[in-house]
Order: sequence, then C-alpha cells, then structure tokens
Amino acid sequence: MEKLKRKLVENRINLDEDFYELSKKYILLLLEYNKIHNITGAKTADKIIENIYDSIFPLPYIQNPKTILDIGTGAGFPAIILAFALPNVKIYLVEPNRKRVAFLTLAKVSLKLKNITIIPKRVEQIEGLEIDLITSRAVTEMELLFKISKKIISKNTKFLFYKGSNLENEMKMSGDFEYEIIKRDFRNYIFIRQFNG
Repeated sequence: MEKLKRKLVENRINLDEDFYELSKKYILLLLEYNKIHNITGAKTADKIIENIYDSIFPLPYIQNPKTILDIGTGAGFPAIILAFALPNVKIYLVEPNRKRVAFLTLAKVSLKLKNITIIPKRVEQIEGLEIDLITSRAVTEMELLFKISKKIISKNTKFLFYKGSNLENEMKMSGDFEYEIIKRDFRNYIFIRQFNG
C-alpha cells in the first residue's frame, strides 16, 4: 500500500487514510471472493493494486461531479475505487452479470459504502437518471458506449473512458466531442468535456 501511496503522491493525487484503509479491505475481499467465483483476472494483491492505481490515476481530471455512472463495473474498477476517493459523490454501478453483482453487493455492505447504488441491468435499460460523469473501463468501443447510454446523456454529461492503444481508431468512428487525452504507459484516459453527437 505504501508503494501505491508514493505513486499517487508523485502524481499529485493526495488521498486521506480512509482511502488506503478501504483499499486494503477491498483487496482482501476481492482476493477471497475471486478464489471461488473468478470475477477478475487480477489474481494477486499486486495486480489489484495496479488496477486501483489505474482507476484513480485520472482523478485530477474529474471536475467535481455530483453523480457518476460506471458502465460494466465488473469487480469494481474504476467505480468502487472512485467511491473510496469521492465519498460525497453518488456513484451508480451498472453491471448485469449476477456473480459480479453479488461481489459488488458484498463490497458495498462490508465496506459500508453509502455513496454507491448497484444497478443489476444493462445500461441501455436505464433512464431517468441525471448523470454528471459516465465512466467505463475495458467494456466496448466508444461509439457503442455513446449509443447504449443515450437515454442518460444530457448536454452537461461528461465522460471518462479508460482505453488502450486503439483509441485513435475509436475516436474516428465516435462522433463530435471536445476532449483531452491523458497518457500513462499503454493506457489512454479520454476525458470528454462535451459530446455533440
């Protein structure tokens, strides 16, 4: 955990001790659950810590949202990690897979995460929510992410997508938007300030 703390501080991401305590508990919970249910490829504490770092790295670019919706939360990256860092932000975890929903529910209860709501559906089935920021990590291409979330996109909705090396090709197919790209190793984080369709 000290290594994670050093890396975050080096990148000017200062989080309180609660974040690190929750992260420790989450690592233990996920390692135990994953032995039986195999919900993530992160099978060691070091791999989970790398996923925590990946989830939190773009935090400085998130501009004070009141609500975040994460598409395809899986084992909790990035949504649960963002919930640790942003305890006053309402975060919706959208995940249709029952095994993963069971783990997310366990994490919510065990870690007393009052700021998350788990939605066991596909994102295209959701409407009527006002969302400031939509996140997604390793789910699908941007063009499809915009399409499946259209019922919850407003003119003020921003996006943070965790992408790999194919980002440039995805952007060509995805419509008109104002954006910023943050690069780290093989990861591209694209923060979309304005989506024009």
